[in-house]
Amino acid sequence: MGIKDYAKRMIICWGMTVACTGIVMAQENTEGKLPTDSAAAAKLQELKKRKEAKVTKLTVKERLAFRANMVGWVFATPSVGVQYDLTPWDYNKWTLGADVKWNPGSNQTFVPGIEYKILDAKIEARKYFRESLTIKPGQKRMPKYWRAYYWGVYAGYTDYTLFLREGYTGRHFGIGGSAGWEIPLITFATGGLDLDLGLSAGWIYGESKKRIDDNGYKFTNVKDRHFTPYPIISEVRVALVYRFKSVKEKYNRSKR
Repeated sequence: MGIKDYAKRMIICWGMTVACTGIVMAQENTEGKLPTDSAAAAKLQELKKRKEAKVTKLTVKERLAFRANMVGWVFATPSVGVQYDLTPWDYNKWTLGADVKWNPGSNQTFVPGIEYKILDAKIEARKYFRESLTIKPGQKRMPKYWRAYYWGVYAGYTDYTLFLREGYTGRHFGIGGSAGWEIPLITFATGGLDLDLGLSAGWIYGESKKRIDDNGYKFTNVKDRHFTPYPIISEVRVALVYRFKSVKEKYNRSKR
């Protein structure tokens, strides 16, 4: 074998080695961008395909949601609400809702030492969003794709009385913001049950007075209509939400 032939074969072998090494490195880089959990990776791919699928128009029923805040029910204040998607398209992110909490108290022919009654009505606009399904290089945490996060704004009215011998009574209007997330709990043939975990806080404008027990009940510390100088928590949500189309199938596509 001549020197020239030997050199040619060496160059060919070296070129093939470099090419194979490049292919292997490319595969390793590609695999590094995917989750190690194959089932989770498959789920992400499925969600991406759904996102790129044809736009779907929801029915009036599928745009509805009914909710009940369990925190209110635990404290003897039944709470119910309804929510409706503002547009019929599956890429819609905006909703409009209304909630009512009510405990009528009890009618007495005497001044009771203990009394509790409340009427709270609120309307709220929300925008939903999800974490990106794109896995970035070096990212160690899987996106929580099953969660639908939201933020919103609300306006409401509250009339309340809370006396444990002493206490407060008043009424006020409120405006503020909400934030939280929803996760699917149970899927039925006709819909799904979701869990809403969140918080609302804002400013109030109203009037109140304090009752004290001083040889008889008297009112003191009467405050005329005024704004609170700082936001206060208006609601803690641990709500059950029934939808005819579960939250896992909504608010997860981009407008095309």
